[in-house]
Amino acid sequence: MYPVRYDNPQALAAAFYPEMACERYGLLREINNRLDHMQTTLDKVYQCTCCRRCR
Repeated sequence: MYPVRYDNPQALAAAFYPEMACERYGLLREINNRLDHMQTTLDKVYQCTCCRRCR
């Protein structure tokens, strides 16, 4: 599906509901912090539109 591995259900949920995860749980930022070596890929996969602070 995506060239990103999900290490927990929350990360997987964030992929399908990026706006909700970003707004309510801040998972996007957590994933980016963990996988910052894949930042470019994550930026393409997770198009966060609900806020700017996730990046």
